[in-house]
Amino acid sequence: LCFFFFQAEDGIRDSVASRGLGDVYKRQVSTQSTWGLLFPLQRGLMEEANIIEVCQNIQTSADAGNWEQYATSYADEVLIDYSSFFGAPPAKVKKEVCVENAKKVLPKFTSTMHIMTNFVVHIKGETAEASCYLQALHVIKGAPGGDAYTIFGNYNFELAKTISGWKVIMMKFTFKHHTGNLGLLAIAAKLQQPL
Repeated sequence: LCFFFFQAEDGIRDSVASRGLGDVYKRQVSTQSTWGLLFPLQRGLMEEANIIEVCQNIQTSADAGNWEQYATSYADEVLIDYSSFFGAPPAKVKKEVCVENAKKVLPKFTSTMHIMTNFVVHIKGETAEASCYLQALHVIKGAPGGDAYTIFGNYNFELAKTISGWKVIMMKFTFKHHTGNLGLLAIAAKLQQPL
């Protein structure tokens, strides 16, 4: 990207006296300083967008049943914490285990829709933290007690920057509230085949 600066001839500007090349250089330095401020800001915004996309991909890919894409958000090992909902303690697991666990459960629902909003991202060099709200709808058509069950809560993520981009190294869900058929997860667990 090149910038060209021209100084008008004195005769062209009539009543405006020439300010000389020094004025051109001053404007050039001022312009370069402005770009110097904008580029880091732009890079920061792009990094934030990439981090949000990585976190959202976990849920959107799971809803779509795209397990290959689902796996791309995780580092090789991930600390998973759903203790506020399931009661089990946090555990560090392989990426492949995350995929297999999701594949065992989510396809048993007629449909799922995970909505993640209100992201807050903090980047610290090669690591980052992100948080968001979650609303997760689960549906089994014709289930006893009602078709739908919705969970509300918060997600917290820790990510590390790798050669292939940002990867989730920790994912924690904090349960807040649920509505609908509270037995729907148990019904899904008992189903032998995906719907």
